[in-house]
Amino acid sequence: NNSYKKCKCPFFDSLYYVTFASNCLNANRKASIASCYNERGLINYKNIDFLEAINDYTKAIEYETTMAVAYYNRAVVNYRMGCFGHAFSDMQTAVNLDPNNAEFQIGFQETRKAMKEPN
Repeated sequence: NNSYKKCKCPFFDSLYYVTFASNCLNANRKASIASCYNERGLINYKNIDFLEAINDYTKAIEYETTMAVAYYNRAVVNYRMGCFGHAFSDMQTAVNLDPNNAEFQIGFQETRKAMKEPN
């Protein structure tokens, strides 16, 4: 989708400046930065740039270690790449952080099932 590509450059530039200033920010602002990385990861995922998406989700997790959705999103990308061990670990963490999220539960079950199937 071209709309993602059009918004990609300004968004990345903005994220760069936000990240650059992050060393001066308190813990509450780190959650906002984590959200920015998570959103950029979604853009990369939709552009089928899976490695960059994983990098962004990993950065989001570094800023906010309890961000269940970032673990889930990284798990989805790893699942799509066939890296079921990594996907399983992240799905498990997402479920542990947000056990009432039905989408996370389904993802966890599907990943567990994929790990048991022969290649």
